[in-house]
Amino acid sequence: MAKALAHAELHAKDKGTLGQLAVAKELMRRGLPVFMEVGDNSKTDLVVIRKDQCIRIQVKSYKKNTYGSVVIFATKSGPGYKFTYRETDFDIFAVYLYETDEILYVPLAEVLKNKSKKITIRVKPPKNNQNAGIRIIADYRSFNKAVKYINGKPIEYSVGKTAEKPRTRRFVTDHVIKQY
Repeated sequence: MAKALAHAELHAKDKGTLGQLAVAKELMRRGLPVFMEVGDNSKTDLVVIRKDQCIRIQVKSYKKNTYGSVVIFATKSGPGYKFTYRETDFDIFAVYLYETDEILYVPLAEVLKNKSKKITIRVKPPKNNQNAGIRIIADYRSFNKAVKYINGKPIEYSVGKTAEKPRTRRFVTDHVIKQY
């Protein structure tokens, strides 16, 4: 039997594939139909149908940084390209934390509303007991909570202030315009 590789030894694309499979498995366990992209050319990795609503997901595989936080960026760059995701690209980031095998669901609109186009999610509350503007990991474990946010309901944080209500938006799915 082959020895399992440590995550540090895996190629970045393999880490991404493991994250995509972990998210698909979790959503399928909930009884949701999950569709995967064939190839790697779009900004949507998975599509989930929940109560007749198509939810587009971009999967990211991360490890916690040295401060015990996860930073989610709405920008991406590589050799010869650099862009910022737009609300029409997908609905939710599914963040797979490969060290702990956890999945976080972060609405793209929440990340985009920040001027820096990123958010930081804390694994533990800050030692200085600061509450304002702090995002805690427990608030992002719920897929249903993220879906409520993209449908116009604010996320209630455990600590800190409530996120603003996202604006109504339109996008095209299967040649049908849907408004959420």
